[in-house]
Amino acid sequence: MSLFLDLFTIPIAFLFILSVYFLSYFKYKGRFLNSLRKIVYSDELKKRAFIAILSLMLVIASVQFVKLVYPQDRPCNAGFSNGDKIECPESSSFPSTHTASAAVLIPFTMGTPLFFSSLLFYGLVAFSRMYLGLHYLLDILVATTVGISGFFVVRSALSKENKTIASKSSNLFRAFSHLFFGLFVMFAVMMSYAFSDYPILISLIVLFAILVVLLLMVHMDSFKKKITILYDLLHFISVRDSFIGEGAILFVLGSMILIGFSQDIGQIMAGLYIVTIGDVASAAFSFFTPKKKSFFKNKNIVSFAAFILSTLPVLFILGVSFFPFLFLAALIESIDLKVSDNFLLFVFLTFIFTFII
Repeated sequence: MSLFLDLFTIPIAFLFILSVYFLSYFKYKGRFLNSLRKIVYSDELKKRAFIAILSLMLVIASVQFVKLVYPQDRPCNAGFSNGDKIECPESSSFPSTHTASAAVLIPFTMGTPLFFSSLLFYGLVAFSRMYLGLHYLLDILVATTVGISGFFVVRSALSKENKTIASKSSNLFRAFSHLFFGLFVMFAVMMSYAFSDYPILISLIVLFAILVVLLLMVHMDSFKKKITILYDLLHFISVRDSFIGEGAILFVLGSMILIGFSQDIGQIMAGLYIVTIGDVASAAFSFFTPKKKSFFKNKNIVSFAAFILSTLPVLFILGVSFFPFLFLAALIESIDLKVSDNFLLFVFLTFIFTFII
C-alpha cells in the first residue's frame, strides 16, 4: 500500500477532482457511470472542483519552492534505516508533496459524504510517508498546513465578496475571542519550550488537533448537526466569514505556518504577539460600523496607529530595524485583500523572518 501511494497519491488527487468536474456535466445510460456519479457528485463539490484543481497545482508548486529554500535530508539519508523498503530520493524532505496534495482534498470534500473518505486517504498517505522513511513528522504537519491553506486561499481569492456587515457587539466578541485564542497559542508555545525537548513538534501537534476539531465542526454544521455550545459561539463570531469558523481555522493555519517555518522561539512569539495584540488594538479603535464594505474595511488613521503602537514591544526582540515591517503589517491588517488579514499577516511575517531577517 505504501509503495502504491508513493507512486499514485498525486495522480489520484488530480483524477478524483477531475472526475467530480467531469461527472458534474454529463449524464450516462450505463449503470456503472451513473452509480459512480451518485457517489462522487454533489452540487457543493461541483462548485469547488475548479478551486481544488488550482489549489492542488499551487500547493505542489509551493512545496517544490520550499524544498529549494529549505534543503533537508530525508530520514533515510540521515542515518535512519528504512529497511530498503524504497530507494531514498536525494530531494529535500521538508515538506511532503504527497501529504500536501492529499490534504487539499480535506477542505474540498468538507460538508459532503466524501469528507471522511478524504480524511482516511490523507491519513494513509501521511503514515506511508513516515513508514517508508521518506519524511519526518514535522514534514507531514507542515505539508498538511500548506495543503489545507492552499485550498482556502484560492477559495477566498476567487469567491464573491461577502457583503454581510457584522454588528458592533459581534465585532467586539470576535476581537475578544481572537485575543483569548492568540494568548492561548502563545501560552502553548511557551509551555512546549519550557517542558519539552521537541517544542516545535509539540506546538504543531496541539494546533493540528485544534484544526481537526474545527474542520469536523464545520463539516457537521453542513448537515445541521450541533454538538456543543461552541457552534453557537462560532456562528456568532463568523458573521463576516464565508463559512462558520473560517477566521478561527485560518488563524490556526497561519500559526502553524509561522511555527513550522520559523522554528525560532523569539520570532514565533513576536509574530503571534503582532497578529494577536495588533488586530485587537486596531479593532478597539475602529470607532464606527460601516454601512457597506470598503477597501479599508472599517479602519481609520487612529486604528492604523493603534496597531503600530501596540506592537512596538516586539522591537525589543526583533530590533529597531523591524519597525518598517510593522508599518507594512498594519497596512495588511487595514485593507481588504479578500483573504483573511490574520492569515496574510502570518504568511507575511514568516516570509520576513525567513528571507530578510
